[in-house]
Amino acid sequence: EVKQMVTLMKGDAHTQLGFIDLGEWDTHTDQNIRLNQHLPRLAKGLTTLVRELGDIYKDTTIVVMSEFGRTVKENGNKGTDHGRGNMMWIIGNNIKGGKFYGQWPTLKSDKLFEGRDIDVSTDFREPIVAILKKNFKLSDVAISNIFPNFTPQNLLNLYT
Repeated sequence: EVKQMVTLMKGDAHTQLGFIDLGEWDTHTDQNIRLNQHLPRLAKGLTTLVRELGDIYKDTTIVVMSEFGRTVKENGNKGTDHGRGNMMWIIGNNIKGGKFYGQWPTLKSDKLFEGRDIDVSTDFREPIVAILKKNFKLSDVAISNIFPNFTPQNLLNLYT
């Protein structure tokens, strides 16, 4: 999948936006085993993507995200259940890396949402809007067409 994406991005199609879906991350059971199987595959895919993009990597932003978070506490099956708060990796040559954007509340039980979750502190659309504005020069009107009824509150300064 990664090599196909690179071929499209470097080819005559001039693909500017692509998605790769890696399934099997729903870790209700045996989470450690599943993560040990899937994280190396993700790492290899990201490494291959950056290497194969070559010169166009300097103008590329890679986002790694999930559509749902996981609970903080392990369930009875050595896994975690669907949760609220999540994280997103944003990778790129021009990204101000090595930073945590957003608020890190705590993992203390009395501070968790419903005693089980990290609460959402940053809407996932905030960094996506920053990326769309920077990389595609989209106007506020175009952004509102992509994300109807959403007004960015905190345009994250992700780029150098």
